[in-house]
Amino acid sequence: MDALKELTPGEYLFLQGQEGHELYFLKSGTLEIVLAPAKPNFTKEDAEKCGQVLDRFEQPGQLVGEMSPILNCPRTASVRAVTECKLLAADMRPGAFENAMRARPALGIKIAEEPARRINKRNDRLKKQ
Repeated sequence: MDALKELTPGEYLFLQGQEGHELYFLKSGTLEIVLAPAKPNFTKEDAEKCGQVLDRFEQPGQLVGEMSPILNCPRTASVRAVTECKLLAADMRPGAFENAMRARPALGIKIAEEPARRINKRNDRLKKQ
């Protein structure tokens, strides 16, 4: 892991549309995923005004922000702290992700589990509607 990142309630880890080469592991606290209609030059104000909370990260060890480094694309949603949070950040610039998977195969399993967990949780919510 590269660095410890600390957030205060209401602070954004990253904004939708930003370039992202880091993924994070939640050590403590609660984060929420906020999605808003896409627009150029997306700002914190856009997330606050028209963002919808899709999910929360509450369990220590949960992976956050993995889509951008894996797909090499901009952030697909914003992530905001609900409570004080501590996260471990890992730089996953192109090439670093593949090297990390070779060096730590268990990390690949963890990364695969997180999106599957989110999809399962959303499917459960849809079944109840």
